[in-house]
Amino acid sequence: MIIKTCSKLTKDEYKEILALSSKCENFDNIAPIMFTEDELNYDSSFECYYMALNEGNIISFVSVFVPGDGTGEIYAITDPAFRNKGLFKKLVKIAGEKLESMGISEIYLLCTPSCAVSKKIVYAKKMKIEYSEYLLELTKGYKEEADSELKLCVREKADKSLYFESKLYDKHIGECMVELNGETACIYDFNLDPSCRGRGLGSKTLISIVNYLIDNITDEVLLQVHGDNKVAVNMYLHHGFTIKSQLDYVRLYL
Repeated sequence: MIIKTCSKLTKDEYKEILALSSKCENFDNIAPIMFTEDELNYDSSFECYYMALNEGNIISFVSVFVPGDGTGEIYAITDPAFRNKGLFKKLVKIAGEKLESMGISEIYLLCTPSCAVSKKIVYAKKMKIEYSEYLLELTKGYKEEADSELKLCVREKADKSLYFESKLYDKHIGECMVELNGETACIYDFNLDPSCRGRGLGSKTLISIVNYLIDNITDEVLLQVHGDNKVAVNMYLHHGFTIKSQLDYVRLYL
């Protein structure tokens, strides 16, 4: 077995990793989470990819996202035929030690509770989950009547994402961003002015944004929310969203 590290993937490596991901998805009945956008790392020369090769084939893959805020996120997948051989632990350890050598000690392993590997390695051992993030999905056909007094301002950003701002009698109420990807619109960074909380304006803003997306762009609407924000999660669930996936951030201590 050979361990390879690099800062960029070749086209052949990328294709092989996608095939490995598909193989894991078919075996585990859930799509694995991966990071392959090395250009998003604050240092593009950072060796963020770690691969275990058997007879030239990638059998385990670990990638690292370093946003530049003093934290590091580790993503990992392993060929089902080569599990329980210590490959996961070995690659994660190498990646973690690399992060620590860079002065990054706040390291997270990203897992999904429905994944069989995560259940065995993380949840069965009761490792500490620092926090979770949810991806919510709007129920098809769901639509509520918007408040006609609430005004919505929409601006397109340079990266083609959309910025939404809600106003009531010219007063700023709330805002969010929406990323467009094919037929899907994903709402994120939903914020409500603190002075407007507890008055139902968050729900009204959400309804107006969702209706705009349905009427003008797509009815395939997703929403990202931090799991600690239980009030917001409950609001979204009350207005037609359901939990599509959960992402847990498990703190690693090497």
